[in-house]
Amino acid sequence: MKLMQLTDLHFGSYPFKGEDRRTASMVRHMVWEQKPDMLVLTGDLHWSLEEGSLSIVSGVLDFFDSLDTPVAIVWGNHDSENQYDRRTLNALVSRMKNHVAKAGRCVIEGRELYFYDAAPYRLYFLDSGDYDRDGNYAYIYEEQIQALLSLDDGEREGLLFMHIPVEEYNQAKKAGAAVGHQDEDVCSPKKNTGLFDTLRGKSAIHHIFVGHDHDNDFFADYEGMHLYYGRISGYNAYGELPRGVRVIELTEDGVESRVVEEKP
Repeated sequence: MKLMQLTDLHFGSYPFKGEDRRTASMVRHMVWEQKPDMLVLTGDLHWSLEEGSLSIVSGVLDFFDSLDTPVAIVWGNHDSENQYDRRTLNALVSRMKNHVAKAGRCVIEGRELYFYDAAPYRLYFLDSGDYDRDGNYAYIYEEQIQALLSLDDGEREGLLFMHIPVEEYNQAKKAGAAVGHQDEDVCSPKKNTGLFDTLRGKSAIHHIFVGHDHDNDFFADYEGMHLYYGRISGYNAYGELPRGVRVIELTEDGVESRVVEEKP
């Protein structure tokens, strides 16, 4: 099975204009070229503070529906900075025709968790939130960790997709374990609630994929866990890296991935 991770698309208009039109063109070309079995969008689909942003994100979801490829979505910190919340966004997703079925779905304080089986693997999708009460990047709730563990059958190797990286990405970088672009500080939450350690010790989930930091796309094999950044996909945002995607191949021999850049 081939997955394509797109992250930090940051659409700010619909119908698409300017840089958003360029992003949409890149997405269409990558889908045509790579022919993925599933698209995974790891947050910051749109600028929610733009005027009319709810209509914009609704149009973005229509755009992904039009690609006729199964898609799974988690939200980022910039997706609900307006007056609407995650519940409103999830209601829009529920109308999509090509979103994957959300097995095991649960919602904790507005944050959604679900999984999709891609035998012999299980794909988990976790909403990492936006901001904590102090205005720092949100941390994973302990209740979310326990809910995630409850979905793990202990047999299928698991891949977890979310938006905000955990602190261990920073530790892996400092330890020299990171391979790839590491041109930006790891913007993880101030509070570490132990997601990494819990998964490492108690689950079959050994792969974590995030977005959030536009100038990082590194991979790290760190303390028995595999940590991946996606490649920034949207032009309507900061970042010096060429736009692109991360392609993830699920084979009988294991999980393989690579970054694919848009061709000039």
